[in-house]
Amino acid sequence: MCSATSSEHVPMTRFLLHGLLFTLLLPSLALSFPQDSSSAVPFKIRRAGDFLQRKDSTGAQIYLLIGDVLISRETTTISCDSLSYFPDSGFFNCLGSVQVADSVRTLRCDTLFYYIERAYYRAAGNMEWNSGKLLGSGDQGEYWRDDDLFRVTGEAFAADSARQLRSETMEYEYATEILRAAGKVRFADNESGSTAEAAGALYRSRD
Repeated sequence: MCSATSSEHVPMTRFLLHGLLFTLLLPSLALSFPQDSSSAVPFKIRRAGDFLQRKDSTGAQIYLLIGDVLISRETTTISCDSLSYFPDSGFFNCLGSVQVADSVRTLRCDTLFYYIERAYYRAAGNMEWNSGKLLGSGDQGEYWRDDDLFRVTGEAFAADSARQLRSETMEYEYATEILRAAGKVRFADNESGSTAEAAGALYRSRD
């Protein structure tokens, strides 16, 4: 009778030990999974709380990064609260405390749509940008990597240490460091206090 009881307890003991071991391994698996699965996404996952795979109602694959996300693509790093990658559509979107940065520019916003093949992204919601010489804000920002062009629409604002500009739209060429403003342009000089208005303006920040 004692022998039978002992033999029944051995499998249960092993089951409990295996269950405990699996529980202890869960945190390390959650952290390593994004790194092991990085070949499935067109960017390098630097950090993420969770990495999940889902399918939408049409059966299309979706990859989700959730919690303190940090990724990099070429020379650009992007951090956010969550990221959804849609491989069939060729884009990913970032939500919450989004920051995009490289060696010459930074951008902050609430929402970012990044279209991979087009080398284009669109930012919206509390959008702020900084080129190193100019800083600005607006309702929406769009960047074309091939043209190295950044466009701001809706309550567009830009400033350096000397001047401030406000307009409906702005375009900034990173290569030439020229800013073009259009639509009810309002100009203010910080040094003299003078102001001016125009339908359009061309501006290059002082060195």
